[in-house]
Amino acid sequence: SQEFNLLIGFLSSYVLRGMTTTVEAWLKRDCHLCICGRGPGAAAVLASERGMTWEEAKARVAATEDVPLIMLAGLRLVFWHWLQPFAYAMLLYSWSDDDYFGRASEGGRLQAALAIAVLAREVLYFACSLVAVSQRPTFLLIDVAATWRSGARGEAAASVMMPEKFLGWYLL
Repeated sequence: SQEFNLLIGFLSSYVLRGMTTTVEAWLKRDCHLCICGRGPGAAAVLASERGMTWEEAKARVAATEDVPLIMLAGLRLVFWHWLQPFAYAMLLYSWSDDDYFGRASEGGRLQAALAIAVLAREVLYFACSLVAVSQRPTFLLIDVAATWRSGARGEAAASVMMPEKFLGWYLL
């Protein structure tokens, strides 16, 4: 049962992110969220542009309405940013009653302490995302592929591989 929970938790992150990509494509296609073909990154919010306001981002992607942008931002917030800490907390909870965590002789207490440290990092990431939503919500409109094509490969890689550190940098 715990192995099944672990597998479901692990896979759900990828499945839901894939679904988000499909919804994003629909928003771009049917809601005319952006005008493509103006060069690499010309019609996209880049990860390297930290000071961009919501109105500037809206103009950049040629959006005429706020609703599609808010939908896109909400989907990314939930499925890209909040799913990670939530899934980790649920997986940790599902394993918390396992005998292994209570065994000091097998390193179980060390594993439990390290798991709690990772949970603390995930909670800080969640809190940081709340601050970012209120201070700089444009981080939810970043186009990672366009950022990569524009040459800002470090920012693109950081936003995917270590989103908590990227978010901290983005807020500075």
